[in-house]
Amino acid sequence: MDVEEQITNVFWADARMLIDYEYFGDVVSLNTTYCTNRAHRPLAIFSGFNHHIGAVIFGAALLYDEIESSFEWLFKTFLEAHKQKKTLTIFTDQDQAMKKPLQEVMPEIFHGLCTWNLMQNGIKHLGNLMKDGSHFLTNFKRCMYGIDDETQFEEAWSVLLAQYNVHENTWFQSTYNIKEK
Repeated sequence: MDVEEQITNVFWADARMLIDYEYFGDVVSLNTTYCTNRAHRPLAIFSGFNHHIGAVIFGAALLYDEIESSFEWLFKTFLEAHKQKKTLTIFTDQDQAMKKPLQEVMPEIFHGLCTWNLMQNGIKHLGNLMKDGSHFLTNFKRCMYGIDDETQFEEAWSVLLAQYNVHENTWFQSTYNIKEK
């Protein structure tokens, strides 16, 4: 509750979510959406896949805001609900406010970035390069999904830099800097 006695953060996980996490919680995706409800509060959903490749929900929260203290509360509450069992891998968007709390609460897990969010951000920041018959999006996707070898990735990324003249694009450079995620 906040100073005005209003609910700030709410987390829920029912029995099915707890069981699903126990069996299928090795890889988790955390997605936060916002401004889609009347209160304009972020909705955080922890999800994954079961053995039939069906989507399962491991927990959900309605947050007051998307600041570090809210994410710290969220991660601690998630672990408390799931008997301190930590996932092996979590995929998130590029929200910087969750980076530090995730490292503090679950430092040993792998934190990857959701490729769907990266693609959406790429379209938002580099959409001007994706028109008039351009192959930028195809080449960008190839870097993200089609290359497993580090040397080949570096070569393909360099070609993108040169071919589309994005040396000075800050989003493109920051994305390169977090390529390990």
